[in-house]
Amino acid sequence: MKKILSILLVSVLLIGCSENRVFLEDLVKKGNNYYFEGKLFNGIEFDIWDNGNLRYEMNFKNGKRDGLEKWWGYNGKMSSQNWINGKIDGKVVYY
Repeated sequence: MKKILSILLVSVLLIGCSENRVFLEDLVKKGNNYYFEGKLFNGIEFDIWDNGNLRYEMNFKNGKRDGLEKWWGYNGKMSSQNWINGKIDGKVVYY
């Protein structure tokens, strides 16, 4: 029951944000671009662990990865890297 409540809480919080947030598996990749509901995706792709914690978050602009990508281990430790127009920019940072 706690697991379901945690997932619902995270979902409500994420859906309540003003930016377009989409689960990882809801995006469609065609070539080097990502689409949502048939349009180039602009917004944030995310996924959650089975314990309800955020697992992954990635910014997209015009169907390409663009901006900060963050992912968290099951224990909550974060790592990140930056993307510009679909290409990695810089180094991966582990916290």
